[in-house]
Amino acid sequence: PKPPKPSGDMEVRHYVHQLLSDELDEKVKLMLGELVRFQERAKERDPLKYQKQKRFCVGMREAKRSVTRGRAKGLICAPNLEECSAEGGLDDTMEDLIETCREHDVPVIFALSRNRIGKAMGKSMRLSIVCVLSAEGVHQEFKQVLKLTDTLRRQWVVQQMAHLTSEDAEEARRRAEERA
Repeated sequence: PKPPKPSGDMEVRHYVHQLLSDELDEKVKLMLGELVRFQERAKERDPLKYQKQKRFCVGMREAKRSVTRGRAKGLICAPNLEECSAEGGLDDTMEDLIETCREHDVPVIFALSRNRIGKAMGKSMRLSIVCVLSAEGVHQEFKQVLKLTDTLRRQWVVQQMAHLTSEDAEEARRRAEERA
């Protein structure tokens, strides 16, 4: 298989601790499409019961609430959120959300982009975060997405370690030259 590559040349944020791949993007896109279809169908069948059986929610605040309450099964996040490094800005909020997910064992999946998540959800607007509350109907797809995400995360870690090792080697070589 060919090595995963980032889609286009979008700006990937520093808290994205996994590699990005077109294969993952495709799987996530199909899964989101199905979740939307199921949720719409449930809404049509029984508008009152549908609130209890939501399959996903969108947005940072809703996602954080779902994660904290233990309802979240996974968090799908665009890797190209805009940068806002101010105190309490978007970067802090996102890091906080990722940390909350780790504490509650909720997998964070970085895939697609803000535009493409919106499209996958059938919306004509940008969406940054989708929180999966129930994978009912898309269990297989969800499992595949999680497995691929785990592989991409491991590859990212290996890449980071290799990068650090080469930096260390460079530093050691420079010190040796200075002493000579």
